Amino acid sequence: MPRSLRDGAYRIIARNRYRWFGKQETCWLPTPELRGRFLG
Repeated sequence: MPRSLRDGAYRIIARNRYRWFGKQETCWLPTPELRGRFLG
């Protein structure tokens, strides 16, 4: 993917991320049921 397209897409996402995804006061932590699905 050309750098100009990649950088442009990044700028759009960065500018609108709180509007699209909201802003959380704390970090998300997986529930015990979901924790088993993570590697590591």
